[in-house]
Amino acid sequence: MFSLINTVNGDPEAQQTDNGWIWQEVWSDNPEQSKAFYQSLGNYSAQNKPLNNGNYSYLALNGTPAIGFVKKPDAEIGNTWVNYIKVADLDATLLKVTAAGGIVLMAPNDKVRSGSVAIIRDPAGAGIVIQEQM
Repeated sequence: MFSLINTVNGDPEAQQTDNGWIWQEVWSDNPEQSKAFYQSLGNYSAQNKPLNNGNYSYLALNGTPAIGFVKKPDAEIGNTWVNYIKVADLDATLLKVTAAGGIVLMAPNDKVRSGSVAIIRDPAGAGIVIQEQM
C-alpha cells in the first residue's frame, strides 16, 4: 500500500544529508509490471542505467530519478516499497537500533552495495534500509 498526496506548498527538496530520505524502490515479483503501473499514474519516463553488471530500472520525473524497481531478493518477502535513509555511521546506527528495541534484518555485508547498507525493523514492525554512503 501507499498513499498519494497533493501538497499545498509543492514537493520538498531532495535531501542528501545524514538522516535524510535518499531513495525509494519497489521490490516486486514482476518489476516491469510494477514500473508500468506507476508510470501510468504520473508523468514519469522509464529509464535504465548500468549497475553491478546489470541494468537498474527506474522512473524519472522531469529528468530526475524518482523510483527504482528491482526483483525482490527473497520469494518470502511480499511485494513492497523500500525506503532508504542516509546515515553517517552505519555501525553506530545499528547499535542505536538494537538499543532502542529494533531488529537488524540484514547486517551489512560486502556482497550488497559494498557493505554500505543494512535493513532494519522498528519495534512496531516497520522496515527500512539505512545506507552509509551513496
